[in-house]
Amino acid sequence: MNTRSEIEQKILNSYSKLRQEHERNANLAIERARRHPEFDKLYTEIKDYEYKIGECEANGGDSAPLKTMLTKLRTRLKQTIKKLGLNESDFTPKVNCPKCKDTGFIGHTQCSCFRSKVNEELVKSSGLEAAKLNTFNDFNENVSDSIEHREVLKKLKSQLMIFTDKFPDTKVCNVLLSGPTGVGKTFALECTTSEILKKGYTANFLTAFQLNNQFIKYHGCFDANKQSYLNICLDPDLLVIDDLGTEPMFNNVTKEYLYLVISERMLKHKFTLISTNLTPSNILDRYGERIFSRLFDKSKSILIRIDGSDLRRLKRS
Repeated sequence: MNTRSEIEQKILNSYSKLRQEHERNANLAIERARRHPEFDKLYTEIKDYEYKIGECEANGGDSAPLKTMLTKLRTRLKQTIKKLGLNESDFTPKVNCPKCKDTGFIGHTQCSCFRSKVNEELVKSSGLEAAKLNTFNDFNENVSDSIEHREVLKKLKSQLMIFTDKFPDTKVCNVLLSGPTGVGKTFALECTTSEILKKGYTANFLTAFQLNNQFIKYHGCFDANKQSYLNICLDPDLLVIDDLGTEPMFNNVTKEYLYLVISERMLKHKFTLISTNLTPSNILDRYGERIFSRLFDKSKSILIRIDGSDLRRLKRS
């Protein structure tokens, strides 16, 4: 799994290459157009006047007459371009995102297009693809053969849709889905993640095993990359942990860093969705009082219990 900083740098490099390509295409279009003597004459005059205006203003002179002439030349150039059957837009570097001009940033703020690409790469790095994530449109509670299970799934869908609709303006930081294998927990997490990504927020989907691996890398790292292993868990607006309780327990690692991640995210009012086969008492026994108290803080957490048939078994039958 790539670190977030590696993912961001990779995307910034792709933006740079894209801008260079568009600038090269625009320059090639201008070079081709300058083969027409009329275009070349006007284009050269315009560049001369742009230089004269800059020089005039730098020396404190009156550039108004020069600007008037420049406007006339630009009008004549547009007429010439049309007469020659050329496309004026080809002479300006194209941009895929008009907000950030394909830089990834608006001032010092990340553009939504950049955040979206980071989201997609984060999800891919977790073995998933945003385009292949299940959505609430795929959520069909009638897949169960049990009336009780169908009602539970219907309520679950409603609760998670309310959560995503309000996101991030909700007091709830932690949502725990608890229940046996195959009742729809992971499917529900994917639907929720998909909706959050559509809203333009960052999300990372990790199995408990993958999360534990990040903790191990962080614990054993002593170079400049150390913090990046935790930032994958700390940075996203939404962190999804699937199958908590299936990861191996390592002394001075698993519980310590899980507590750190959950506490830091709650402190910054970031959101964590967790699925687990464990009951609350199992979580208390396995992870201890500190983690239990964070996950079951009634002012900031909700527990949704899902009981029912193994849906994967039903699909195979």
